[in-house]
Amino acid sequence: MVSLLHAGHAQVRYVPVLSVQPKRQQILSGETVTLTCSIPGQRVDDWTYYWYRDNTLLHHSDQNYYTITDIKVSQSSDYYCYGLVKRGRGVSDWSNAVTLTVTERLKASLTMVPTGQMFSGETVTLRCDIQGHTDTGWSYSWYKDGDSNRPVHSSGYKTDYSFSAVESDSGTYTCRGERRRDSQRSEISNTATLTVSDNNVILESPVHPVPEGDPLTLRCSYRYTKPSDLTAEFYKDGSLLQTQAPGEMTIRTVSKSDEGLYHCKHPERGESPQSWISVREPVHLSDKPAGGLVEVVVGVSVAVLSIILLILLWCYKTNKGDVHVYDTVGGASDAADEFSDATYAQVEIINKKSGNKNAGVESMDVTYAEIELKTKKKPKRKRETTGVTDDTVYSELKQSTRKDDVAGLSDLYC
Repeated sequence: MVSLLHAGHAQVRYVPVLSVQPKRQQILSGETVTLTCSIPGQRVDDWTYYWYRDNTLLHHSDQNYYTITDIKVSQSSDYYCYGLVKRGRGVSDWSNAVTLTVTERLKASLTMVPTGQMFSGETVTLRCDIQGHTDTGWSYSWYKDGDSNRPVHSSGYKTDYSFSAVESDSGTYTCRGERRRDSQRSEISNTATLTVSDNNVILESPVHPVPEGDPLTLRCSYRYTKPSDLTAEFYKDGSLLQTQAPGEMTIRTVSKSDEGLYHCKHPERGESPQSWISVREPVHLSDKPAGGLVEVVVGVSVAVLSIILLILLWCYKTNKGDVHVYDTVGGASDAADEFSDATYAQVEIINKKSGNKNAGVESMDVTYAEIELKTKKKPKRKRETTGVTDDTVYSELKQSTRKDDVAGLSDLYC
């Protein structure tokens, strides 16, 4: 902190006061926020003011206020200011900190049923939903043709606005919700276009943009006849495209060049109002969240765990008897010039009770998992007795848990 050195002999400290409008703990995205830096007892014109967010300079001005329009959630932070005297030397202290907490404004969604063009006298319903909120503590307003200050209808609790449409109701509609407990307003919803015709013919067309590459179907409807019974001419931007006996035209693959004003016409029964068909870029797979990768990882993890559990179960069943393992067992043959050394990767000796009750000893089952035979010449030597002796060395020894086990053999545990 540095302080202003006054023109006199004494040092005078000036501490700015930073205030914010609107005075709420929670600021909604899209709002306008004003930060005012005031130095008590000083004229505004005598100072230049500086505003900081954390340690970053945002703005400086001879006016003591700084306005942030269309504030974003990412602008949530601590704000400060200080003043620099215009004539003279020195600066004020830093102001107090103002913490702005910006939250995403709630979104409204408008749905119209039925969509597109309709005949006068038909009932249309405009439904307003607040995304992510299903509670009943909201009031709703509907607007026409972009006038968000004069609602055409308001409701204290109903989300639906239904009416019998006439031609003068044609236009674009939006809606907005307001939470009653704190008067928090949602954003204005998407638009829905209503076209009401007093004619006997209407064009059924999508109200939302059609993705490039998708098919587009247009239907020409007569008030008293099914579309399949009506022969119709289809026009784009005033030019005839084709004549269809079923009263239906399909563009199999839509492109940007298909965007325009469409209407249909029957030679005797009249023609429909025009409808604007818009085309948008398709959504590619690369633009979507890669949720499939997570599913693959989870699936592989479950498979690996299942295999491990099966191995452990097999080991448990195998070890219900007494199992002993030799890491390597070597034996010499009686051949005079050549000896075959047999290396056993795994030898299991399983002791189990004989079925003969009168047997004095236990029978022994030996299982060899892998056997690798290597033949090599060795010098002649005296015949040695093979078997387990006191000099036999085992790679892994574990204490037997049974007194009647063969001494020195290690138990196999998985």
